[in-house]
Amino acid sequence: MNKCVVCQEKTYNAKFCSQKCMGKYRSIHYIGKNNPLYGRKHSLKTRKLMSLKATGRIPSEETRKKLSIANTKPPHICEYCGGGYRLKSNGGKKYCSRKCSGLAYRKTKIPKICKHCKDVFFVKYKHRRQTFCGHSCMTTYRNLIDNPSKKLEVRKKMSKTKKEFYLKHPEKHPNSIFRRNRKTKIEKIVERILIKNNISYKYNSYVKTKNSWRFPDFLINGKIIIECDGEYWHKNKQREVERDIELKEAGFKVFHFKGKHIKKKTIFVEQKIKEIINEKTTINQKVAIQNPSAQQKLTYYSLWRKP
Repeated sequence: MNKCVVCQEKTYNAKFCSQKCMGKYRSIHYIGKNNPLYGRKHSLKTRKLMSLKATGRIPSEETRKKLSIANTKPPHICEYCGGGYRLKSNGGKKYCSRKCSGLAYRKTKIPKICKHCKDVFFVKYKHRRQTFCGHSCMTTYRNLIDNPSKKLEVRKKMSKTKKEFYLKHPEKHPNSIFRRNRKTKIEKIVERILIKNNISYKYNSYVKTKNSWRFPDFLINGKIIIECDGEYWHKNKQREVERDIELKEAGFKVFHFKGKHIKKKTIFVEQKIKEIINEKTTINQKVAIQNPSAQQKLTYYSLWRKP
């Protein structure tokens, strides 16, 4: 064990414990004449060794002869600018610099044949792997040859198999997988009304129709369906009409309540739900089951009337 010369702390076979102590010691003892190399100069041998390390190895006689022969050869001519240049190695270069090579490859165009229409078209060097003359040829070729699922016959078969599969397994339908478990504000108000009046219900349950499966908001007694229509998610009225027709053909009674009426006139909505369950309401059957059209409207109740 040794001790530091400056702070006299324990060190392992060293004069200083840290770089700070070493710097302090040198700032005091290695200045001016106290420096051991003060007034001295390097010898000739050391100067030669230092110059060799800086410049590199000394070339031999054989390398000197090769260099002299290469310099005596006639200069090569650049294909782009027409200037002369000398090669350091025996490689086959066409251009004198990277500038000339880049400019030449940009201007030159390579002829190619389209895979689909088999017409000749020209491409730059950077697009040399292009196989189609345009986007239309590429899409038609891939849709007809590479992707058979784009054909009409294959699409019909796929749709039939999908429908049969989802009718047997409704749990694997994307609508059932991604159906929402969170209730909206309107649905929460209707749910409170049903709980208050001791009415049993099912929320977002499976309902089977001829063509597909449906997921109504509230299903009561297995026959009555109550829908809470918001302003954003029920913009497409034609789709709602077609959905109601499917449910009515399956033997269900569908009743729609608007969101603004549920929020502002909850007492009147509660009275209407009680009448629906007791089967005292009269439904305005404006929807034609056979031929639905865009002009037809949904069966909303006149909630703007006072109770």
